[in-house]
Amino acid sequence: MVEPEKVKVAYTDDRATVIGLGELDLYYISQFDKALTDAVSSNKSVVVDLTGATFIDSAILQSIIKHGKTIFNRGDRLKILVTSGSHPEFVLETVGFNIIVDIVSIEPDGSD
Repeated sequence: MVEPEKVKVAYTDDRATVIGLGELDLYYISQFDKALTDAVSSNKSVVVDLTGATFIDSAILQSIIKHGKTIFNRGDRLKILVTSGSHPEFVLETVGFNIIVDIVSIEPDGSD
């Protein structure tokens, strides 16, 4: 059985965007962490788009904080896009990641 692609990376001239879809848990951590590692290594501004994610677990949180610290230590901030009212928004806000990353809540209709 072929596993669905849950994590994608899109590059522009100045930004690397890691896009996570659906339920992101321990099963998908290798995909997610590799994508985020590659994005951070590009030395571009990094965005993690979780607006298409319905769930994130502690493995995903560990990857975000690890890479968020790396970006923070080089004088930048990881930006994370979440859908307002979603599980990922709740988890990220609850654990206090906004100290080193920017959490941007997007309304389901696309406005922020």
